[in-house]
Amino acid sequence: MKTPMIPPWVLLASSMLIPGMAQGRHDTILGCSDVGCPPDMGRDGAPSVSDNCTVGPESHSYVGVARIPSLQAEGLKQGHLTWVQGSRVHSVTVDAKTNTHGQVYNHTFYLGAAPDLKLDDWGACAVFFNGPYNASLLNFTKTSLPEENEGTCADAMGGDNGCVEALQDRAMSLMRFGSNSSSSQGTCQTLLEDLQQREIPACNSWTEHKWGNLTAVALTGNNAPKPITGDRNASSNCWPVESKQDSLTPIFHREIHETNIYSYWAITPILTLFWPVTNGTTDNRRSNAALTCVKPIGPPNASLATMKGGGGDEGAASTVWSSSIPSIVAGTAAAFVLFNLL
Repeated sequence: MKTPMIPPWVLLASSMLIPGMAQGRHDTILGCSDVGCPPDMGRDGAPSVSDNCTVGPESHSYVGVARIPSLQAEGLKQGHLTWVQGSRVHSVTVDAKTNTHGQVYNHTFYLGAAPDLKLDDWGACAVFFNGPYNASLLNFTKTSLPEENEGTCADAMGGDNGCVEALQDRAMSLMRFGSNSSSSQGTCQTLLEDLQQREIPACNSWTEHKWGNLTAVALTGNNAPKPITGDRNASSNCWPVESKQDSLTPIFHREIHETNIYSYWAITPILTLFWPVTNGTTDNRRSNAALTCVKPIGPPNASLATMKGGGGDEGAASTVWSSSIPSIVAGTAAAFVLFNLL
């Protein structure tokens, strides 16, 4: 696996933010205030209360960063993987004659990987559960602010119903003893069709007996997405992962035409499956599946200084946070940062 070529000034800027990161606001899903997104500079050159994390040619105003849990399979324990979501909102013209405008929510998902993670003889696939789902059924509900809500998949789906374990077991049952094929695309398609065709009763409390839109992406193989390196990374001012040495690779992007701002903060479950490529030899390794839930997380990092300047008044903090939402709707650009598992 290649080490990402991050401009030195990006690392310098990141190192200046480490003390704040150590006192991160979030536990399970990190946001810009945890990974050090820089402020969006207004037209007058002055910083605003919004963030603008530029990675490669793309920018985003909100991120969500969640570790992939339970990499227990032999050969996977030594490194870590992270799902990162970058999000933005922009306006579109719905009817030019009436000058009617709508909103498009852009969500980009990338995979971050530790430099020491080796997947040369592993296959990997990710399935994105795109919904649409009832937000009241798939929600962390820890705070009254949807942008601040965070947690694990068990928190969102109900830890007692066994949905997380059922999904992981379903995926692992397809590749229990690995594969002789180095192709991940066929396995991804098999997993996708299996999920589409068979209901998992333990998950009905939030799926309402239907998965909605599922997307499967092969993470290894010749056609797998490649990490952002070299010239593609020259314009970056931000690297939204905990470890700035991790690679980032664009995996999946979706657009949602929506009028409800609460949909912007919706949770996306991601099922990641790993299996050993045996090449016909005896192999004691076993497949491994993990379900990760990620969403955009606020408040913006740039707004925190204003909050502190208000003397720690929670009401003032809420006002500052609310003032950043129109800047999203005005249109900031989402991030494409992703990584090659080869």
